[in-house]
Amino acid sequence: MTDPPPAPTLSSRKRPSISFLLVLASLGLVTVGIVVWLQPRSSSRENHAERSATEARELVDLTRGSGVTFFRVASSPRKEGPRLREWPILQTKELDFNASEDVRSVLLSADTYAETGAKCFEPGLAFRFRSGGGEVDLIVCLQCNWIYVYGNFETRYWALSDRGKSRLLKIYETHVEVPTTGEKK
Repeated sequence: MTDPPPAPTLSSRKRPSISFLLVLASLGLVTVGIVVWLQPRSSSRENHAERSATEARELVDLTRGSGVTFFRVASSPRKEGPRLREWPILQTKELDFNASEDVRSVLLSADTYAETGAKCFEPGLAFRFRSGGGEVDLIVCLQCNWIYVYGNFETRYWALSDRGKSRLLKIYETHVEVPTTGEKK
């Protein structure tokens, strides 16, 4: 009678090849990529718009009762004249209480914000809010639907929805002065 073959041990088992392991790892990464790609995108849109609305509430709501300044700014730089951040000021107007509240109302509304817009950023409109000793500047481009937000914090960027753009355009049209000859509106 012959002896049975010895039982396999860990050292005698055949190990998978490196190329086989690389193929398994690649398949795992592809699977993860597909799962991430198939995730609904609406939640990220809602998150960005909601984050913008939350930031606006935190910044703008603190300025209730204080004045708001309306600016018409040039979309391209000029060397001379006063500026709001880097944009030349073409017009400045202190808004009365009701007009200030209209601007706040637009900026505090969640439906003012969207996920994204283009990125030309050639602004024509701006607002300055004052609170205590600080100021918050909102520079608005109604062409690409972005608001750049400046203050004593890292610059923030809010995308405008069509509704937000429409409401800010009405405010602009209400307060802008008719340009003089040779000046663009």
